[in-house]
Amino acid sequence: MSNNDSSIDRKSRKKKRKVNWSEYNEFLVKRGELLFDTGFLANWRAELKEMNKGKEGAKYRYPNS
Repeated sequence: MSNNDSSIDRKSRKKKRKVNWSEYNEFLVKRGELLFDTGFLANWRAELKEMNKGKEGAKYRYPNS
């Protein structure tokens, strides 16, 4: 192997990536978050009261929303 071949060999090696573990861990935490709108809770009881008004039999426990 000549001097030239060794420099080519070094360049062709894969470069190891450094991992920022705190950043990676934060990414994993955020990936598991579940976001939803809680606006439907504001009218929960009023909607159930309206749905159950005049209903015979078992009452609804959950509104349509």
